[in-house]
Amino acid sequence: MDLITEKYKLKDLFPDKAAIFAESLDVKADEIDYIRKGIPINPINISIKEGERAAIRYITTPNLDRDGEILIPHGALLDDFRASPSVLFAHNYQSLPIGRDEWLTITDKGILAKTIYAKHQFAEDVWQSVKGGFLNSNSVGFIPVKKIEQTDKNNFAYWQRKLKDEYGIPFEESGRAKNIYTSWIMLEHSDVPVAMWQ
Repeated sequence: MDLITEKYKLKDLFPDKAAIFAESLDVKADEIDYIRKGIPINPINISIKEGERAAIRYITTPNLDRDGEILIPHGALLDDFRASPSVLFAHNYQSLPIGRDEWLTITDKGILAKTIYAKHQFAEDVWQSVKGGFLNSNSVGFIPVKKIEQTDKNNFAYWQRKLKDEYGIPFEESGRAKNIYTSWIMLEHSDVPVAMWQ
């Protein structure tokens, strides 16, 4: 089954936030998109320390996703997330967070995070699924700030070279992208059963 990117208008989900971002980005509130994308993680690439309720793993990478788009990790604007580093399950904003990120770091492979899991029952269920290798995907919710479309040949070629030089993404892979998000505001990330990355 092919997955599609979940795209919304920020004002439909968070009207107050949309007004704040509209002013800071100098755009109209109804022009601001809110997008969710995710990656599957091989369980052997999730680091779990004995005695801790924590997992260290990549929450996004610069690889092409199933919707034909790429997020540049170093383009992530993290201030809003760091102000409230709650981790959700499946982008559910009405439920308690399942954890919080102790830290985030941007690397040449993506954004690496250490998530500490909460101690309520649902968070315990999610933690056991992560620890057992049954829940291996993450998804980021973000506001696009700058997007390069494939039709913008010069800028697109520039970002293809950056992806190759800085992240090791082959030209063949980046050449299939219809959009490259070069700047984006991360609002949250979630543990999810199925991710966008292929």
